[in-house]
Amino acid sequence: MDYLKDLEVENNRKLPQLINDFNSTDLEVVLKGLNEILLILQSDMMVPVRFEIIINSGMLTKMVTLLDSSTPKDIQQAACSFFLQFLVEHPENITHVAQSGALFPLIKLIEMSDNPMTTGCSSWVISQLVVDENGREEFYNSSALDIFIDYLKKNTSYYDIAVIINNLTKGTLPSFNNCLKLLEILALCLTTELSGTLELAVPSLKEFCKQKEFFHYIVEKGIIKRVLELTNVENLDVSIEALLVLELISSGNEQQIQHLQSIGTIPVLKNILTSLEIEKTDIAKRIISNLVEKNSDVIQEFIDFDYFPLLISLLDQDRSIIKILSSVINNATKKQIEYFVLLKFITIFLNHLDDELINIENHVKTNIIESIYKILLVGDEIQQESNLKNNPYSSLLRNIDGYYRIERIGGIDHELISNILKYK
Repeated sequence: MDYLKDLEVENNRKLPQLINDFNSTDLEVVLKGLNEILLILQSDMMVPVRFEIIINSGMLTKMVTLLDSSTPKDIQQAACSFFLQFLVEHPENITHVAQSGALFPLIKLIEMSDNPMTTGCSSWVISQLVVDENGREEFYNSSALDIFIDYLKKNTSYYDIAVIINNLTKGTLPSFNNCLKLLEILALCLTTELSGTLELAVPSLKEFCKQKEFFHYIVEKGIIKRVLELTNVENLDVSIEALLVLELISSGNEQQIQHLQSIGTIPVLKNILTSLEIEKTDIAKRIISNLVEKNSDVIQEFIDFDYFPLLISLLDQDRSIIKILSSVINNATKKQIEYFVLLKFITIFLNHLDDELINIENHVKTNIIESIYKILLVGDEIQQESNLKNNPYSSLLRNIDGYYRIERIGGIDHELISNILKYK
């Protein structure tokens, strides 16, 4: 403890002199003083640094001038490291750095520097500055996005830019034109196979997917197709984030659903359903639930890919699948319902309704009863078309003691029950 106290006293004693050396015209003296200051900032994890001494000295403004391209590269790197250390663990210093005018020189440094450490430090500092509302406004008012687009077309340092874009897409999005530029940057970042970049880029898409005006552009850039590919990468975080993006799109309009179909989403989801990653399978089920609620064309594709026997086999492991099955009936055609009856949907529904070990919410019970009623209505059509004496599905329900079992169900609108019991 005495050592740390002595270190704190020594650091605070040295700071004024080092700041004075920093103002020297001799660049070697400047670099030496700057490196000493960096050591003091790095010791902040152990002993407190009096940041107000640095702030009040005007040192931040001078530090910005060292980011210029005419400055020797070792001093540029040290200046970048200074801003990084100045903000690490101390977000309260962001306003001071923003007011120093550091943002645009840091942006230019990413464009001009060939030193990965320098560009890495710069991108991290920028990512912190754009969290601040004023810093974000300054960023958008500069030509930063255009610089980054040009930079990424010539370089593969996607991670440095993805760090910044990830923070920019948290919260309120900017103007439409700036959003299109952000999407162009994200499209470039998504071309990489590097997990670190993808972990930042994929979640950044979520805010755009919530707003329909960007959908055409996202499709045009091939972003959704790339996201679908990423659901199968080995990096679990990336694949989960990719599925979450698809989930947002699956809750959209008919055009969005059709695009998901056209790029082969449905067969990909089937493979995920049989995987061992529970979090991925849960998201896949939610996407399937969204899709089958839309129209019979989507349901037919699920039938064509032989989904429903698989879903039924998974029912014992996950009772929530019953919600998918009941949604399917409510949106299915007559021919599709005939297929579902052959898969014993009626028996499956009844087993869930009267299983006392399953705590089914009332709205789910209601959906199941509505599904059974729709099946009976289709039975009426079949009876008339085939000139049958009885409704075949009513007979099926009677044979499995269905009417008695339905009468015993509580928590459902009596009129719904009555509609079914009329067939008794």
